[in-house]
Amino acid sequence: MYTGRYEHNLDSKGRLTLPKSLQIPDKTDLKLIAIGDGSLWVITDQEFEARFAKLYNAEILGKSIRKAQRLLFSRTRNATVEDGRILIPQDTRKALGLEEAREVAVLGCGTHVEIWPIDKEPSEEDDRSEVGEEEEEDISMQDLIDDE
Repeated sequence: MYTGRYEHNLDSKGRLTLPKSLQIPDKTDLKLIAIGDGSLWVITDQEFEARFAKLYNAEILGKSIRKAQRLLFSRTRNATVEDGRILIPQDTRKALGLEEAREVAVLGCGTHVEIWPIDKEPSEEDDRSEVGEEEEEDISMQDLIDDE
């Protein structure tokens, strides 16, 4: 389980040294997902497959399913932990506004880690105001996640 909040800097090549307390071993295969809210999720391949298997295996005939698949899988990149660091690809850094900003907030969020540009990290007040709010969408991502 990933917990805690950390401030780190990307190096000139776009690599992030992971906090040791997150305990993601070297050679761990990861998925980096550029979420539409400005954050980057870091999730192990194993957790990604377990969480999104239902979406991956869904029939592609429905418009909503195709949209959800396109949104998730097109924003996902492969990565591997090497020497305690992960490389965030240049196009992903650009999409998140991390080309200029080097300082990031690294948040442990249970089953995944979120990376935010330090100036775009949600405040505690933002998080509290979102609790209980639900946006109406054509498709609920929660419906596409296998709960085991």
